[in-house]
Amino acid sequence: MKQLSEMTLEELWELFPIVLTEHNPIWKDWYAEEIEHLSGLLPFPVLFHHVGSTAIPGICAKPIVDILAEVSSETALAQAIQILQENGYPLMNASSTRASINKGYTPEGFAERVFHIHLRLAGDHDELYFRDYLLTHPEAAREYEALKYSLWKRFEHNRDGYTAAKTDLVTRFTKLGKDTLLHSPRFILRPWRENDAEALYRYASDPDVGYPAGWPAHTSVDNSRDIIRSVFSVPECFAICRKEDDHPIGAISLKLFPATDMTERPDECELGYWLGKPFWGQGIMPEVGRIILHHAFHRLGMGTVWCGHYEGNIKSRRVMEKLGFTYIGKAEGLELPLLGEVRTGHLLRLTSEDWKDE
Repeated sequence: MKQLSEMTLEELWELFPIVLTEHNPIWKDWYAEEIEHLSGLLPFPVLFHHVGSTAIPGICAKPIVDILAEVSSETALAQAIQILQENGYPLMNASSTRASINKGYTPEGFAERVFHIHLRLAGDHDELYFRDYLLTHPEAAREYEALKYSLWKRFEHNRDGYTAAKTDLVTRFTKLGKDTLLHSPRFILRPWRENDAEALYRYASDPDVGYPAGWPAHTSVDNSRDIIRSVFSVPECFAICRKEDDHPIGAISLKLFPATDMTERPDECELGYWLGKPFWGQGIMPEVGRIILHHAFHRLGMGTVWCGHYEGNIKSRRVMEKLGFTYIGKAEGLELPLLGEVRTGHLLRLTSEDWKDE
């Protein structure tokens, strides 16, 4: 009998056809048991997520459990690949920032339990937005299911074709998830766009906004546009927008390692924020802070969120206290290269156990 490594792609597709089945609640248990096993194999923190159609109750799926596993560095990713291969997990493909690893594929066909493990660097998790958009929009989930049924027999023995035919819809729903899932009665958090540059400059050019947070005032609309393209283009960085006109009035983000020096764990992050001066004193930052903390703990699976402020920034400290953060201590001699200054910083922490949804 041929081993899988000896088979052509066409032979593999024939042995492992596309199969769609009704949702099975046991998939959730398979996921939980598998990540417990994976956690025992990997000697460093990993942030696991159940993604793919088996994570969406009520729609059909291939009976293959997709697991997204975020690690903190390229070194950890390479180590995870080696450990999993040594423990019988075949590597399908890999780069310095991503790897695809399978379990449950045998020369006789599918095993009872089949897993796709997607190893990623922290923050590379668009699948969470797609998953949660379907979970909160049943009509979108039904549209996705109908598309899969329409493609099933056509691409039964062509997995690449099946995946490619779903790309436009997956991309559309992922973007909608990023644009619409984070909201409160008054505000929505969405990714920054280049055409936000004028609004950004209007508020970030005020030295009273950036200086207390440790960054210089923006000098032009072009400078603000460059900031959007670079600083604000990272994962989990959002514009705070009014619902009535989609106008950005500030920024809020979850900084993931290595963008933060407060932690090296993939299940911890740093909260950062600022608000345009005309909107101070209106309870906005605690309101949107609760949105992003719910996102951090319930969608991203964070165990701890860190936050800090520089000496004298009382307004920021009050926001942190209103959100439930606990004071940890201070650090002297923090260098601010953008301002050419040295300051004292204060560190606060909020854990998932202490977080309370309102």
